Amino acid sequence: RSPVIDLNNVGDMSPSGDFELIPENTIARAIITIKPNAVTMPEFSNTPIFKASQTTSAKWLEVEYTIIGGQFDKRKFWQNHFFDGDAKDDSGVSKSKKIGLQWLKAVVESHNNISAMDASPEAQAVRQIDMQKGGVASINGMNVCVKIGIEKSNDPQYSDKNRCKVILTQGMEGYIPSGSAPTNTPSPAPTNNGNAVPDWAR
Repeated sequence: RSPVIDLNNVGDMSPSGDFELIPENTIARAIITIKPNAVTMPEFSNTPIFKASQTTSAKWLEVEYTIIGGQFDKRKFWQNHFFDGDAKDDSGVSKSKKIGLQWLKAVVESHNNISAMDASPEAQAVRQIDMQKGGVASINGMNVCVKIGIEKSNDPQYSDKNRCKVILTQGMEGYIPSGSAPTNTPSPAPTNNGNAVPDWAR
């Protein structure tokens, strides 16, 4: 008789198929991994790292966050960061592009332990992303300080999930510098807990 994989004594999967979510407002350092995709946005990178909507002008990065150290070491969560979309501001610029660039700026500052207020020549140089070195693709593998939130699901088929609430930079409350031992402690919950999908992301 040939060997078999006996599954009779293997426990059942939990109904949700996953484990407890990371608590709202937990702060941790996390490594950013950009999922390769089919679309190139020459304004941001010559590498095909963006995904595009079939029905709108929306284009986004699919980003995986892997927590470093602390209680939630090696836990992962995923988020799409938009860099184009139909909604425009008064100047005709995509709202998604503005928010995507703000996220990108925070990533670079958080990785390099720079305050958003730092106007020194050194800090300004760090905020210059070299297109010949990959543009946006060059942030792949950077580690940042992230405040984690919980995104409520509007579809009963899908469970709630963790999301990147904000990238923290030097000087912000709870910021964990690069190289420091993360504590992963939830910060006080804000009074306004908005879970709605913003207009620019639709």
